[in-house]
Amino acid sequence: MHAWLRRWWDYLLASFWFVPALMLIGGLGLALAMVEIDRTYPHVMAGWLGGTVATGERAARTLLSTLVSAIISTLAVVFSVTIVALTMMVGQLGPRLLRNFMEDRGNQLVLGTFVATAGYCVLCLAMIGRAGSRGVPHVATLAALLLALASLSMLIFFVHHVAQSIQSPYVVMLVSRQLDKAIDRLEDRSSVTGDDDGQVQPGETGQLGEQADAGVVEAAQSNYLLVVDYPTLVNIASEREAVMSVRTRPGRFVTSGESLVWVWPARALDDTTVRQIRRMFIFGPERTPTQDLEFAVRQLVEVALRAMSPAMNDPFTAMTCLDRLGAGLCRLAGRVEPRTAHRDRNGTLRVLADRPTFGEVVDVAFDQVRRVADTAVMLRLMHVLARIARQSRTDAHHTAIRRHARMAYGQAMDQMPVSEDRRRAAEAFAAVERAIEANQATIAAAG
Repeated sequence: MHAWLRRWWDYLLASFWFVPALMLIGGLGLALAMVEIDRTYPHVMAGWLGGTVATGERAARTLLSTLVSAIISTLAVVFSVTIVALTMMVGQLGPRLLRNFMEDRGNQLVLGTFVATAGYCVLCLAMIGRAGSRGVPHVATLAALLLALASLSMLIFFVHHVAQSIQSPYVVMLVSRQLDKAIDRLEDRSSVTGDDDGQVQPGETGQLGEQADAGVVEAAQSNYLLVVDYPTLVNIASEREAVMSVRTRPGRFVTSGESLVWVWPARALDDTTVRQIRRMFIFGPERTPTQDLEFAVRQLVEVALRAMSPAMNDPFTAMTCLDRLGAGLCRLAGRVEPRTAHRDRNGTLRVLADRPTFGEVVDVAFDQVRRVADTAVMLRLMHVLARIARQSRTDAHHTAIRRHARMAYGQAMDQMPVSEDRRRAAEAFAAVERAIEANQATIAAAG
């Protein structure tokens, strides 16, 4: 159940409560440990630290109470201001980018530090009477002061971090990192046998037959598909000497009754197998980047589209998004093709996966942006296509890049009345063609 574990682990790390909850538990545990040290070695601690921290039970209570009140008040004010800043950011860059704020480890650590310090002080305050029977909790009080100083340092960091994180270039950079991680996940080696490249070999699918010959597993709910556990599907197919074809991909919306998997031969399917196969498909109310390559691409596209809207009219942010999209597609063009064939340990084809092709990802990245782009953005789009063409590896890559370059050039000629702009568009289109031809020549020489 590797995919299930990865899905829930990604969910926990992306939630705004998991890391702070762990830090709160750590703070409570630290409080118990510090108070126990004071109770076990009261005279030693008093001798070492008596001149450093509060020397009486009343003073210790006052100090801890003050710290609790200050931390909770500061935490409430800071996060109230943060919500206002996030509301402005979401209005400008899109609501789906709120996920990036929640996933940000710095924000989680800041909240966790405040919560852990408050929990530590509250528990010490509750136990100070027990400790007072054998002495003042010097170590516990000193630790509370150190945690308060750490919270103050995190407050300074948080103000800087929030001011930075609502700037559009920084947000675009964070989303591009998600795209890079999604591209890295394409090289999933969890079901690779030997030198298997994960591609279907010629004639390998001849045994599958037609749809009418297959058993069909249908979806039991309507929702977004988040994760498919391909390694476990391979094991199920191998046990039943069957071959499966997954008919959808993570990121797609699946309706109840829609085909999830075709299975050959049909007799390999029974009620138990159908239930097992359905458990390998994890659904949720919204798309996530766990196995969805197009998710981060669409986030960058959304930022670019909002930047080019009449309300914002910010072509520089749109061009930044194009640069990041180009960098991601250059990495994608230089990587292996997404795995479409999963085999068992004997090298037998067991599962065919539906994965996005390079051309489909390029379509998602540039189609909507091209339709609303102005002169400057259109020229940048063609420059980005030329950059991708230099990194492309196959004729399919070249075909997709050339098609978008031609569409961009044709649209530029229609909407650019100034002759100088038209000349620049022609030069940019010619640069794409030269990059493709040079790359094809290099591949031919290497082959």
